Amino acid sequence: MGRVGLMERRDEELQAGDLALLDDLGALTRAEVPDYDVVRLLYETDSRLRVPPVIHSFVAGELREVDLAIQNPNPDKPEPNRAGLA
Repeated sequence: MGRVGLMERRDEELQAGDLALLDDLGALTRAEVPDYDVVRLLYETDSRLRVPPVIHSFVAGELREVDLAIQNPNPDKPEPNRAGLA
């Protein structure tokens, strides 16, 4: 299987560990004030939670590819690292 993230998998491709991860993430984010640092650490350290640069989305009933890559309109000025990641 070439796909890594959970978003790219069909339900039947999810393993018990994948479902446990989603349950844990749900429990972490269910609180009135989620522990941002714990959620962020989980996102940064588990590739299954990464969103691919291109996703497929239904818009008005039509399947479309959506490129999520941030385009820097001013290439002479580096864009700030919004996610805090290298």
